[in-house]
Amino acid sequence: MEYMAFALPFVAFDLPETRQLAGEAAAYAPRGDVDAFADLLDDLLNDGELRAQMGQAGRRRVEETIAWENQEGPYLTIYRRLLGTPDAPRQSVGVAARVAATAPAPVRDTLSHTRARARLRVRTRLAESPRLYLPFARRKYPGPSPQVVGADTELLIEAYTRCATTFAVYALQLAQERPVRLAHHLHAPAQVIEAVRRGIPALVLIREPRATILSQLVREPNVVMADALYAYARFYESLLPYAEGFVVGEFAEVTNDFAAVVRRVNQRFGTDFVPFVATEENLRECFALIESRGALSPVQLGFESGLVSREEVRAELERLRHRRATLDTKEAWMPSEQRQAAKEALAERWQQPQLASARERARRIYTIFVQLSARSDGDRAQWSARSDGDRTQGSSGQP
Repeated sequence: MEYMAFALPFVAFDLPETRQLAGEAAAYAPRGDVDAFADLLDDLLNDGELRAQMGQAGRRRVEETIAWENQEGPYLTIYRRLLGTPDAPRQSVGVAARVAATAPAPVRDTLSHTRARARLRVRTRLAESPRLYLPFARRKYPGPSPQVVGADTELLIEAYTRCATTFAVYALQLAQERPVRLAHHLHAPAQVIEAVRRGIPALVLIREPRATILSQLVREPNVVMADALYAYARFYESLLPYAEGFVVGEFAEVTNDFAAVVRRVNQRFGTDFVPFVATEENLRECFALIESRGALSPVQLGFESGLVSREEVRAELERLRHRRATLDTKEAWMPSEQRQAAKEALAERWQQPQLASARERARRIYTIFVQLSARSDGDRAQWSARSDGDRTQGSSGQP
């Protein structure tokens, strides 16, 4: 009702009570169909005239039907009948209304779970469009981290979540004599697409899907495995047409020989970033930053984006050590025995037969990106052109 009162259209699952309330103010997806929900939202975002029409329809419905002055009599009649007191004073209505509006906990949990799944599917789809997603991201993430690509970006490092983005960002910055302005940690294909379109050097990281998804679910236990597989596959499938515009770094190489990845970036884009030398001291410093990231220090987050020098972040790291900040395990960016045990507990769910096609889809796109990481510029251009058809075919399937 609040959306309608402000003349805002919305998408809803097709329930009788919702249709009765909203009428033509909403677009309706079959109940539980989060893909259709995302498609309808995308349609609305691309049709300003339809949004205006639906918004005005909602506003008229509020004014003519739903407003309290039109509903007061019927509501009072119902509550007085339920209370068995036809002459009940008006102040009794508040308590009755609260009782009537309280749903059983299982119902509330189911609704919350459905909304969460819908949000993930919608975010997955919207995050593929620079025009739709990046303006929203700039408002939601004003900095210093995550950092959205912009005119001053010197390098982009992006990936699906849990693919060593944090390690790559710190290793890159620690190796440089001066801070590098990075766009990073948005975990959105739109970020990569925009960088490629602008001609900004870009590094896309990828990790084997099983390890990625299990790690994600440990940190985000409310995410459904099928939805995570869907999001992983769509993330990388949407980037295939732009493959000639970025370098690929596979997780194992990034975490064991990041210098080789940086050299490929320099070769591809003519840049001169200093490769990270994986000495014991350098790795210790990098991991210390990763371990302290959960403290959300503005200085440390600014270092990630190239707004703070090495000397400043080292002083901040020393301050954080003295403060002995503790982190919730699920918020940590470092591997741990507890996280490994939690991932092993999810292994049985990974093998569920109903996920077979989703696992294969994720494995297929991972294999393509690993092959891309070893190809020359000319090979990448040919591969992205050939893969356009495969991407379209693959993205139509369900997880």
